[in-house]
Amino acid sequence: MGVGARVQHINPNYDAGCTFCNILNLRPVPLETVLHIFWDCTRTNTVLKAVSNYFFGFTMNKAEWFGMNFLLNIEDGYALGIFIAIVKYVIWSNRLRKKLINSELVIREVNHHLEYIFMANSKFKGTLIRLSNILVNKRRG
Repeated sequence: MGVGARVQHINPNYDAGCTFCNILNLRPVPLETVLHIFWDCTRTNTVLKAVSNYFFGFTMNKAEWFGMNFLLNIEDGYALGIFIAIVKYVIWSNRLRKKLINSELVIREVNHHLEYIFMANSKFKGTLIRLSNILVNKRRG
């Protein structure tokens, strides 16, 4: 992942400061690392708290946002992992566009991506039901 700290190793002239902190004109600008962009950044942290409250009704802590601390069955674990990946994707895609995130923007974009997954899941579920009926009918002869 091309966070500022990593890109600066390749290009010493690259500004390795946090994109969001730069936009907010915070000084000194913290080094942009994976941990910073997805948790330690003041803007990201504020947004993540609002996002978790919106979707789950409570504020998730750092370990929870990184997929730890929950004892979940496999299916629920996958669902949480997909949700977290979508949130990180939304944060990252806005960072690449140098667009400052806020809770409304992230919630809207996460909901947009979830709608596509639900549509795909619905179609897939329908296909499996249809296939199951076809196989049962063939079995009956």
